[in-house]
Amino acid sequence: MALLWLAACPGGDIDLPVDGGFGVDGGQVEDGGTPARPDGGAPLSDGGQAVGDAGGPGHFLLEATEADPVLDEAILEAMADDEIVGLSFAVTVGRELRYLEGFGAADREQGIPVDPRRSLFRWASVSKGLVGLVTVHHQLHAGLDVAADYRELAPDLGHPTAYLPLGCGAEACALPLPADHPPINLRRLLDHTAGVQHYSNGLEDPTPPLEMINDPEVNTGMAWALDRFLNQPLVSLPGQRSSYSSFGFNLAGVVLERDRGRSLAAQVEDVIARPLGMTSLSPDHHWHAHPDRVRGYFRNRNGIQFNGDDDVSWKLAAGGFQSTPRDFATWCAGLLSDELLNDDEKFERLWQPGEPIRNYAYGFELTWDRRGNLSSIGHGGAQQSVRTALRAYPEEGLCFTLMSNSTWADASGLLRQFETVWRGAQE
Repeated sequence: MALLWLAACPGGDIDLPVDGGFGVDGGQVEDGGTPARPDGGAPLSDGGQAVGDAGGPGHFLLEATEADPVLDEAILEAMADDEIVGLSFAVTVGRELRYLEGFGAADREQGIPVDPRRSLFRWASVSKGLVGLVTVHHQLHAGLDVAADYRELAPDLGHPTAYLPLGCGAEACALPLPADHPPINLRRLLDHTAGVQHYSNGLEDPTPPLEMINDPEVNTGMAWALDRFLNQPLVSLPGQRSSYSSFGFNLAGVVLERDRGRSLAAQVEDVIARPLGMTSLSPDHHWHAHPDRVRGYFRNRNGIQFNGDDDVSWKLAAGGFQSTPRDFATWCAGLLSDELLNDDEKFERLWQPGEPIRNYAYGFELTWDRRGNLSSIGHGGAQQSVRTALRAYPEEGLCFTLMSNSTWADASGLLRQFETVWRGAQE
C-alpha cells in the first residue's frame, strides 16, 4: 500500500494547547516485565523491538483494504491546514481492515515517512482500555475480586490517610480518611471514581523528576513511583464523584501485578496481544532505541520543533504502550469481536458503568443513544510526542483509529471528520 507523503510546513505562532478531560494523559510523560514472544520476536516489555505485522498467518485482522482517494484527499487537506507532520488513519469492519494509510513524516529531519505497518506510535491514554480488559478477563476467569479494597490484593502497598473535601485545595483543610471509608478497589480505580488525584488537581503534581524517569536504574516499573501520590490526600472520598486519574490506573496496574504475580506487560501479552497477533505492542521504554519509533513534535511561536523523548513506561497502565497503527486498529477490531470477550461479558461487565458515572467504565468512554443503549466506546490520548483517538461502534462492528506525532492535532476531532468522509463514501 502506498505511503502518502506530506512535507511538514514551517511552524506557526500557535501555542501548544493545554491538555484536559477524559483521554488526556496530561503528564510530562508508564512499565512492564519481560515475557518471551511465542513467535520468536522481541518480548512485549522490551520497549518495542518487535516490528509490525503485515497480517500474515496468526494475525486476527484480515487484509481487505480498498483505495479511497476521497478520504486520502480529505486527510491530506486537513494535515496541510493545520501543519500536521505525521498521521495514520484506519478503518475496520468486523475482522476486516478496510482502510489503513500513513501520511507525512514519522521523522521529518531524516525524511522518514509514516508507515502504518512499521512506525511505532505511543498509545498514550488509550492504553487504559488494555488494563480494563485484562482486569475483566481475570474477574471472569480467575476469580479476581474487583470490589475488594486494593490492600486485600496487594497488602504491601501504601495507602492514603487523608482526603480533600469539596472546595478544599490546601493541606490545612484536608480531613482524615475515615476508617470505614468506601473501599479503594479496582472497579473504582478503573472508572476514575476512587478519589485518586490526576496531575494538577491535588496538593502537588506527583510526577517524578525527569532524571529519575529516564534512569532505568531508578525507573524499574510502576511501583517505584506510587508513594508520590499515595502519601498525598485523595481528592474525594472513594465512590463520591468522578475525577479522571492516570495515577489511579497506575495503582491498578501494580495491584494486578501483585495479585497475579506477573508483570502487567506479560498479562497484556497473554490476554490481548497474542490472541490478536499484535506483534508490535510493547511498553515504550525511553532507553530502548528503535529505528521505527516516530519522533514527536510540538508547535509554538518559534515554529514546529522536536518534542523530546522522555520515558513513559513508568506509567504503563495509564498510557505507556506503543504499537504500529495497524496493531492499534487490530486492538479496536478485537474489542468488538468474540476473540477476547463475548458480547455478554463486554456489555454486562467491560462496558457497564458503575456509580456515580455513566460515561466511563474500565478505561473506555461510553456514549448512549436516546433509548439508553450503548452507542459507541472509545478513548483519546494526549502525551509527549503523540495524539491518539479510537472510536468503535459495537452494533455496527465498525472501528476508526487515528495516531499523530503532532501534539497540537485534535485527534478526536480529526477522527470524527474522517469518519464522516468514509461513511459518506459507503452510501
